[in-house]
Amino acid sequence: MGSAKNWYFPGCTCGICGHKILSVDHANLDHITPKSKGGDDDDSNLQISHRWCNQYKADFLEGEFKKPTFAWNIKCLALYKMGLLKI
Repeated sequence: MGSAKNWYFPGCTCGICGHKILSVDHANLDHITPKSKGGDDDDSNLQISHRWCNQYKADFLEGEFKKPTFAWNIKCLALYKMGLLKI
């Protein structure tokens, strides 16, 4: 499975919102099919995502949640940098 640090590279994009992940500190590994819904830790079921996008997605499958907007992502990034968003 590894960690987000192993998957992150400059310019990579979030598998949930599709926007760039600016720092490894903002990165998290997401289970595409959540473990609670039968997903496993195989690399084919993992994607790199923003920490806040992963939190937002929770244990929903693709299509079960509204994709985060660019404005929402920028707001989360600002709150995170100000220390007001703890993930």
